[in-house]
Amino acid sequence: MADVWSFNTTVRNPERMEALLRILVDMEGVPFDATGQERFFGLQIKKRFYTPMRRTLGDELASAVYDSDQNEDLDDNVVSSILDKYRGSVDSAGRGRTSVAVLNRFGLSIALQSHGPVVITPLGKKWLSGEIDDEELFTRFLLRWQYPNPIESGYNEFDIKPFLGVLHLVNDVNSAWIKLGNKPVGLSKEEYRLFALSLKNKDEIADAVRQIVDFRQRTRSLSGKQRADFINDFMRSRAIAIYSYSDQESLRKQIGNLKDYADSSLRYLRISGL
Repeated sequence: MADVWSFNTTVRNPERMEALLRILVDMEGVPFDATGQERFFGLQIKKRFYTPMRRTLGDELASAVYDSDQNEDLDDNVVSSILDKYRGSVDSAGRGRTSVAVLNRFGLSIALQSHGPVVITPLGKKWLSGEIDDEELFTRFLLRWQYPNPIESGYNEFDIKPFLGVLHLVNDVNSAWIKLGNKPVGLSKEEYRLFALSLKNKDEIADAVRQIVDFRQRTRSLSGKQRADFINDFMRSRAIAIYSYSDQESLRKQIGNLKDYADSSLRYLRISGL
């Protein structure tokens, strides 16, 4: 079961979605089976949307990738040799599935093994043609984004529209902060990461407001090492409360996940213009 809202961390910058969709256009009508998924990953490499690290490539391939004209597509033979590096321990088809998920999620494409050939939806085509701008696209998606949903599994215990929940949370935190004689400041990235991502329904918002105000008052009363230590300890205790893990390795991983999800989702929230 899921514990927090999840957001695509493969395409961290929402502005890169357009480039990714244009690459997928080249595959419209192609079955998105394992072969198609690997082909999509290969196209990302060919178009330099994704560049493997030097240590993955080895000297010869690294030279072909990094020392060539960055404005030109990579040669097909080079791409094929790179894909060979990903076969086996790393699933090259899996990378294609993972990266396309954000396009499916936004309703820009249907690229699923269970749904046959790749389809660029009318919404996707309108966005690429400029009939719909970025702000309208992202606002449309965020207003409809909800848990549970038919695409993502593990959210049966959730009943929330995350974007609307965040707007509600910010409004209530600001109101509570004003009552204490302060100016409204919204939510910090830290507060968003610690308290917003784990909201499962609107009934949890009031308690989150109380916790955020308490956390904010506490951190503002401290400075230097004391403040840093308090935040680190609080992050650990919060991660334990959310994930029910207490061993060091799991905690480190889940704290990292919280940071990644918060960073990625905030980029998408901000581009909506709301």
